[in-house]
Amino acid sequence: ELWLTKDDGLSWEQYAEDKDVQGAPLNGRQKRTFDFRDRVTDQPFPDGIFGLTLVVKNRAGIGRQPRPGDAPEIRIEIDKEAPIAQLYEPIPDPQRPDHVLIMWNAVDKNLTPTPVHLEYAENREGPWQPIKLDLENKGHYPGDKRTGDFSWKVPANIPVQVYLRLKVIDKAGNESVAVTDRPQYVDLIVPEGILIGVQPASKHP
Repeated sequence: ELWLTKDDGLSWEQYAEDKDVQGAPLNGRQKRTFDFRDRVTDQPFPDGIFGLTLVVKNRAGIGRQPRPGDAPEIRIEIDKEAPIAQLYEPIPDPQRPDHVLIMWNAVDKNLTPTPVHLEYAENREGPWQPIKLDLENKGHYPGDKRTGDFSWKVPANIPVQVYLRLKVIDKAGNESVAVTDRPQYVDLIVPEGILIGVQPASKHP
């Protein structure tokens, strides 16, 4: 029998049963598949943490069932909520003159260690090219409320304006995407000019 707790062991209910275990190898591993759904409503469980415990019974029907307060053998977390992903307009990196600083907010309770992917494209529909993939959600400027930033050395062969895209993925595979509303200037070439002369303004009557 498979027993389920929705409150980390405060209460338990029998969730599934498998009577067809005859002829199984002694001390051998076995595998079963079942739908993880609410048996009353037949709907998928909502987001949350659920505990599972296995109960094995002998032919006399004797087996130790979990009691209130028993810890589950395995905990499963259901997470269907996509991360928060916000992308800000880039600025010249104040510490690296030939770089553009890309900043973002990525928030989720189950982010992976490297959940952030940055890309650029000449058109908003793509095709998208990688700037940097598998980035940590980490900022390098103390006091900044944004959760992460990346200093990008802009390649010489891309347009002066590009769209930027942020993708954030959590441990459950939920994904959020943020794209800049308009193309962003990434031209870091400093313009040059020469003053070639001065002449008086024309006289007016």
